[in-house]
Amino acid sequence: MERESLGLMERHRLGQIWHLSWPVILEMISLLAGGFFLTAMVGQFGAVGQAAVGLTMTLQFATALVVSAAGTGAGVLVAREVGARHPEKVRELAGQALFLGIAGGVVLLLGGTTLAASVVSAAGLTMDVRLLAQEFIQISFTFIPFLVVMQVCVAVLRSIGKTKLSLFVTASNNLLMLAIAAYLLFYTPSGVSGALLLASIAQVYGCFLGIFLLTRHWAVGLRFKDVYPLRVPVARQILHISLPAAMEQG
Repeated sequence: MERESLGLMERHRLGQIWHLSWPVILEMISLLAGGFFLTAMVGQFGAVGQAAVGLTMTLQFATALVVSAAGTGAGVLVAREVGARHPEKVRELAGQALFLGIAGGVVLLLGGTTLAASVVSAAGLTMDVRLLAQEFIQISFTFIPFLVVMQVCVAVLRSIGKTKLSLFVTASNNLLMLAIAAYLLFYTPSGVSGALLLASIAQVYGCFLGIFLLTRHWAVGLRFKDVYPLRVPVARQILHISLPAAMEQG
C-alpha cells in the first residue's frame, strides 16, 4: 500500500511538472520559429537581406535575453512570495522587475542605435550587407525596450504558474509579427526595411499585453506605484539573483 501511494504521488508530481512545462516548451519553440520564418521570408528577396536580418535578429534577441534576466531574479522571488501568500511583496517585486527591464531596454536602445555601425564593422561583413544590417539594427533596437519588458512580464507570469498565459503572450506576439511582415513583404512595395519597421509594432503589442495581464491577474494586481519609483533594496535583491543569469545568457 505504501509503495502504491508513493507511486501515485510521484505520478501526480510528474503530471504537475508537465502541466507547467509544456507551455514553456512551446513558447521556446515559437521564439525560434518566429526568427526562422522571418529570416526565411526575407530570403525570398535575396541573400543580402537574409544575411542582414539574420544578424539583426540574433543580436536583438541575444542582448534582450541578457537584460531581461531581471525577470529571472524576480521570478524566483515572486514564486517564493506567492507561496508565502504575501500579495503586496509580489506586486512590489513584479513592479521593480519592470522598472529594471524598462531601464535596461532604454540602455539597449541608446547603445544599439548608436553603435550599430561599429557592431556590423566588427562582424567583417561585405559592404552591401553591412549597410543593410546597420539600418536593420537601428530599426530593431528602437523597439527593443518593448521586447525586454514583454520578456520580464512573461517571466513573472511563469513564476506564478501561469505558463499558458506566458505562451499566449509570446506566441501571439510572434504570429502578429510574422503576419505583418508577410503582408508587407509580399503584398506591398514597402521593402524589407519597411516590413521590419512595421513588424516591430508586434513587440509593442506584446509589451502592453504582458503589462495588462499582470495588472488584471489576481495573483499580481500590478499598480503604477509598484513600478515607480525605484526601490533600491528590492532592486538590489532582484539583481543579486539576476546578474549571474544575465552573465550566463551573455
